Amino acid sequence: MENNISKLLFVFLISIMFLTGCEKAENGNNKLSSYKTQKIKIVTNVITKTVKIYLPAEPTQEVVKTKNNQSPKQLVLTSNIIAYVDGSPVKLSQFNAVFANRDLEKLPTYLRREYDKNRDNFIKQLINNKVFESAANNESFSDSPEFNRELDDVVKQVKMKYYYDKYITSRINISEKDIKNYYKNHDSKYSSPEKIKVRHILIAVKKNPLPVQITNAYNKAKLLRQRVMEGESFAEIAAAESDCPSRAKGGDLGYRQRGQLVPEFEKVAFDLKKNEISKVIKTEFGYHIIQVTDIIQKRKLSFDEVKDKIKQEIYSQREKKLYNDLLTSLTNKYKVIKNDKIIKQLTGKY
Repeated sequence: MENNISKLLFVFLISIMFLTGCEKAENGNNKLSSYKTQKIKIVTNVITKTVKIYLPAEPTQEVVKTKNNQSPKQLVLTSNIIAYVDGSPVKLSQFNAVFANRDLEKLPTYLRREYDKNRDNFIKQLINNKVFESAANNESFSDSPEFNRELDDVVKQVKMKYYYDKYITSRINISEKDIKNYYKNHDSKYSSPEKIKVRHILIAVKKNPLPVQITNAYNKAKLLRQRVMEGESFAEIAAAESDCPSRAKGGDLGYRQRGQLVPEFEKVAFDLKKNEISKVIKTEFGYHIIQVTDIIQKRKLSFDEVKDKIKQEIYSQREKKLYNDLLTSLTNKYKVIKNDKIIKQLTGKY
């Protein structure tokens, strides 16, 4: 998680560096046209909003005022500034946006330790980003066709995002009542299936076995079952005699639900009572002795257990409908002419 946030901040800073680096204030020379300047403002605004989505605990912004009688070192100590690069501040708020976020308290201890380990690296990254930003501010990219093409592409993507948000995302409102009604109307959908905790002893039979090999495997399985029935430890016999890797855990396969075991095994296992030992059964793998050590009955999941999942399902359904309706309307409005020949060549199936 920390790496993702750090990467996001890096992209944000590099993006701002990239966009602002092409404009010089000196005597008004080398400035982008007002159109390009407007595009930069649009892109910067969207990137900023995107970063805020991933940084929910927005820190208070400090206003930094440079005083003529203060050195950069003094400013660091008095203005909540981590460092200065060419007179431009690296703010403490940038660090706190990641490391003082209230959501970090919800993380497991081991993840919080990882955050602590990387504090120093993150500070170095913030400073290094500011160095690149300062260098970029002394460059002009306005005459580069490639820069302008990429800038146009970014603006197109930003416009589409705003359009999508305006006509789709902003129109999806899901109330608690909506979620409860959905839960009520689809209650059979939200249940925890029956599960069994099962272990087994396997005497494997190789592919294309000789009749004698089949007989020997079956007889061995019968003898092992008899030892279990006479009171020997199932787990110990499994550890010593089973041909399944689960022997390392005394034959334990963990909790399983229907559909997760081979049919012949599953049918017998789900018919067993707790702690009951099966007869010797045959599957494609060989001969098995099965024991069920725990049974969890099927149950209906409570509203609180599934409400977040339901909300996401409702959101996806409404988003899909709005998208399809809007796309149909736009396709009718804006004429689409397809080159079927080329599309067929590209896809081979159109």
